[in-house]
Parts: sequence; structure tokens; C-alpha cells
Amino acid sequence: MASEAPQQSSQPAEEIPGFLDAFLCDFPAPLSPENPAPWKLPGTVLSQEEVEGELADLALGFLSSRGASPPLGSSLAHEAVSQLLQTDLSEFRKLPGQEEEEDDDEEEKAPVTLLDAKGLAHTFFNRLWEVCSQWQKQVPSTARGPPGPWLVSMHAIRNT
Repeated sequence: MASEAPQQSSQPAEEIPGFLDAFLCDFPAPLSPENPAPWKLPGTVLSQEEVEGELADLALGFLSSRGASPPLGSSLAHEAVSQLLQTDLSEFRKLPGQEEEEDDDEEEKAPVTLLDAKGLAHTFFNRLWEVCSQWQKQVPSTARGPPGPWLVSMHAIRNT
């Protein structure tokens, strides 16, 4: 059994360049503004609190459907989500009158920041593409080893 450990840890390292080459062959450039994102959107708007979980879920589903192993998909999704969340998301902010679902019966609640899901998903795909492009040139050492526990749980975030 001890001989299996090196094979398991080297398997993802061998898989990474092949997956990235195939991904970048299928998507040779970031999406242009008129091209739709290659995944189904969760809705028309996302709250600020939902962004991290929804984008991680989108990326994991998309990458696994393209043949990425769970560790590689998790690493790519984590990196892309982390980079996107460090940017200013105010360009995706929806004005208070723009949300589709309004209940007049509800009591006044604390204001919720809603973001345009379509624009956010489009920008997120381009961020994921950039991460794949960077990793094709040089894969970070953290992606080659077994991933540790991530600080994001899409299930905990999505079920709020």
C-alpha cells in the first residue's frame, strides 16, 4: 500500500497540463461581451452573500463536466473565486428597483446588495480562463499537492 501513495499524489500533477491544454484549446480566449457564459445561471440576481458559494458551485460543476478531477476543479475554482472576490463588484450592483421579485407584504428589512448574475458569471468565467492560462505556464506548487481544507463551503453559503 505504501507504493500507492506516490502514484496518487503524482496523478493530479500529470493530469493538470492535459486538462489545461484541452480547456484552453476549447476556449482559446476570454469570452467577448456578446458571448454567453458556458453554464446555466442560478438566477437573474445574487446577493453579496451568495456570490462565493454560487460561483464555486458553477465552476465545480462546469470543470467536472469537462473532466477535471475534484482536487483540480476545487483548486481552480478556489483560485478564480478568490481573485474575483478581491475585485470591486460594484459594477454588477443592481439598483433597488431592478430586482424582479418584490413582496409588498414584507416588513422593512435591512438593505440587501443584489448583483447582476449574468454579468458576474461572464466576468467569473473570464477570471477562470485567466487562472487556467496562468497555470498552463506554471502550475502553483499548492495545486500539485493534495489540497487542504478550503475555507469556502458552497453548501453552507447556498443554504442560508
